[in-house]
Amino acid sequence: DAVNALFFDRDGVLWIGTDRGVSRYSKGRFEVVSGPWGAGVHLITQDRSGALWLGARGLIRLKDGEATAFTTRDGLSDDSVRSIYEDPAGTLWIGTYGGGLNRFKDARFFRYSTGNGLVDNTVSMIMEDDHANLWLSGNNGISRVARKDLNDLAEGRRSRVDVVSFGTADGMKTREANGGGQPAGMRSKDGRLWFPTVRGVVTIDPGETRLAPLPVVIEQVLAGGQPIDLAQPKAIGPGVTELAVTYTAISFDGAVNTRFLYRLE
Repeated sequence: DAVNALFFDRDGVLWIGTDRGVSRYSKGRFEVVSGPWGAGVHLITQDRSGALWLGARGLIRLKDGEATAFTTRDGLSDDSVRSIYEDPAGTLWIGTYGGGLNRFKDARFFRYSTGNGLVDNTVSMIMEDDHANLWLSGNNGISRVARKDLNDLAEGRRSRVDVVSFGTADGMKTREANGGGQPAGMRSKDGRLWFPTVRGVVTIDPGETRLAPLPVVIEQVLAGGQPIDLAQPKAIGPGVTELAVTYTAISFDGAVNTRFLYRLE
């Protein structure tokens, strides 16, 4: 009787995820479907091939009546699956409770965590906007990351991803977003993204969050502890063992999230 997920497939069949497994409802009749459900089914979706993907104790694919389970033994970062999303290229993205984000492509998993750029290892919902960005919700707020950057990391073209995070400084009453049920977020027809939190619902317009580079200001330069006149170029001779540069960016909106790249030439 504990229902966690409802999903209509392309044939109009209603799939019901419960604490004990999964049932299907068609033509006025319920049918219990057997499979490796473990602790129950919390989310259900369908990919372009028609296969059903279920979040249970691990990730489960149900196709032509055959269930295949993927767990940490197969490369999944954590068996507590919170969200599943298939992108336009057919790649599956899987969010977990504590294991971060997973990419499932060409039958192989790649893991993303706070160690390579994420702001949270709990991913309760994954949605994509019109600019090929993935939006992730979790216990530490809502974050945005370019799908291209995630793919580049998985394929060895970069060492970490750049993530823009949103929390109480951006208008949320709390950073903690709800998850564990289906759906843990929705996209409305106007493109807005909606997320449940422990203190109400949050909506974000992705079209208003594309940030332009901020002007950077060098406030002070010290060479060997002595200030340098920034109005005139100056050569620093031998014997100076310490150079200190103080800089900032001019921003009145979410300044705590401002990130810098710097280089000495």
